[in-house]
Amino acid sequence: MREVDTLTAVEIIGRAGSYLWEFENFGMTFPAYYALHAVAHMNRFGTKEEDLALVAVKNHKYGAMNPLAHLQKEITVDEVLSSRVVSWPLKLYDCCPISDGSAAVVLAAEGKVKELGVDTPVWIEAIGFSSGTANLSRRKDYVGLEATVEASRMAYSMAKIAPDKIDVADVHDFLQLVKYWLMKI
Repeated sequence: MREVDTLTAVEIIGRAGSYLWEFENFGMTFPAYYALHAVAHMNRFGTKEEDLALVAVKNHKYGAMNPLAHLQKEITVDEVLSSRVVSWPLKLYDCCPISDGSAAVVLAAEGKVKELGVDTPVWIEAIGFSSGTANLSRRKDYVGLEATVEASRMAYSMAKIAPDKIDVADVHDFLQLVKYWLMKI
C-alpha cells in the first residue's frame, strides 16, 4: 500500500465494499463509511466526539509501546479533537493510516502446545460465523454490524457463557505475550 499515491490507495481500498454503489456512484470512502456508523452510535447512545477521541488516545498509547507500529507517538484528547476533520465526526487521529500490515494467529493441537512448552496458552472454546452485505443501501442499521452480532451470539451459545463473563486480559499483557512469541520464532 505504500507503493502508490494516496488517491490510488483510496480507490483500491474503496473496492473492498460494494464498488458500484459505494465508490463509483456515491464516492464512499472508508472514513465516510465509519463516520456513518459513528453518527448512528452518537444518535442512539449519546456518544460524544470526546468518547471517540479516547479510543484514538488509547490506540496511540499502545502503538507507542510497539516498536513495529506505524504510529509510535502518544497523543492527547485535545490533539485528537483539534486535528483536521476527515469525515465528521472522525478526525485525522480517529482514522488509521494507510499502512502495510498483518496479523497472525498460530493454532496448534494441545499436544503441540505442550511440546512447545507454551506456559500461557489461549484455548478456543467456541467459534461463530456469519456474513452480511457490503452494500450500505441494504443495511438495516448502522449501529454495529449485524453479521458480527450474529457470529458473537453463535459463539456465546456454543461456549455456554454470556458476554459479561468474558475476562479480557490487559492489552499490554497481550502485547508482551505476542512480543515473547515473536522472539521465539
